[in-house]
Amino acid sequence: MYRLHKRFSALELERAYSEIEQLQAQIRNLTVLTPEGEAGLSWPVGLPAPFTPHSRFEVLGWDYFTEQHTFACA
Repeated sequence: MYRLHKRFSALELERAYSEIEQLQAQIRNLTVLTPEGEAGLSWPVGLPAPFTPHSRFEVLGWDYFTEQHTFACA
């Protein structure tokens, strides 16, 4: 019973990986049609790029602390 489940799980996983590869290839082919072109392609393919602040007001402040002191960095 375990081997049967393992085999079907492996087949389903292979099918999912091949579908992901096909979708990534389609995304790469369609980037030429976007306004940014190849430069707009994020890595890994299909995931949005990380947030980059446009001004210093969009940067989050951090508080660094030890057991004795607290330091604010902004």
